[in-house]
Amino acid sequence: MNSFTEPEQPRGPAGFLLGSDGLLRPLWRALGFAGVAYFSVSLLGLLYVGLAGPVQGLPGIPYYLILTAVLLLESWVFILAADERNFRTLGLWFYSGWWREALGGIGIGLLLISIVVGVTAATHTVQFAGWGRVGLTVWLHLLGTAVGLAIAAALEELLFRGYGFQRLIDAIGSWGAVAVSSIVFGLAHLQNPSVTVLSTVNTALSGAVLSVAYLKTRGLWLPIGLHWAWNFCMGPVFSFPVSGLRIEPVMLHIAIGGPAWLTGGEYGPEGGVVLTVAAVGAIVWLALDTRIGVSPEMQEALE
Repeated sequence: MNSFTEPEQPRGPAGFLLGSDGLLRPLWRALGFAGVAYFSVSLLGLLYVGLAGPVQGLPGIPYYLILTAVLLLESWVFILAADERNFRTLGLWFYSGWWREALGGIGIGLLLISIVVGVTAATHTVQFAGWGRVGLTVWLHLLGTAVGLAIAAALEELLFRGYGFQRLIDAIGSWGAVAVSSIVFGLAHLQNPSVTVLSTVNTALSGAVLSVAYLKTRGLWLPIGLHWAWNFCMGPVFSFPVSGLRIEPVMLHIAIGGPAWLTGGEYGPEGGVVLTVAAVGAIVWLALDTRIGVSPEMQEALE
């Protein structure tokens, strides 16, 4: 007689909410995290607008720091209380190789935006129109913008590739989670200026690129680096709108012409078909590239 027996599944309402391990099922944990995060971000956003007035462009660094701290705290509480696991499973700690993943993400983001800019420039719909202002004040402003965009990238990755996305993987599988989170990522940008149907589709595809980047390493450093490089190069470097937002100062000026379906118009490259092709190509390449994998320390933390 085999002494091993399968854990008894909870029955009735408890079975709907709890798994065989006695913990809340991953889907409910994901939804619970999303609900608390939405409430927290909305409340802090209302408080920020109430104190600082209507926001033009990007909010300040303190705002992003507070939001990031709140999401990290929420993630820690859910991992500790709902998962009964170590915080390191979130994928945002300094394991060996974290910096290589971050630099790899920066390289991929730079490559992607360079391809998009290069293709649009080759069609003569985007032309170089001069260099931006130079000087110590401008460079310090650019440095502040780079830091702000890095914190904003970390914030969005915690929101869309963090705890909620990771529990969604447990609930419906990797590609189901990629599809759901990417759609939510696209819809979350509907309030941005100059939004179109194509820009929403492309933003969702960009979310899929970032989600696959997380799946390859099970850490958040690769998608954070990719996210930051994409936004910083697109905005302050090449002076395109970033998801409809203008970010100043810029390193060079460009003149955008031609149809919006090709260039993205006032929404930026994320609103054009060049980005559609680039994003699909990046998803396929990331999914198939065997050189990118989970670090041994991260694998140990997950197990």
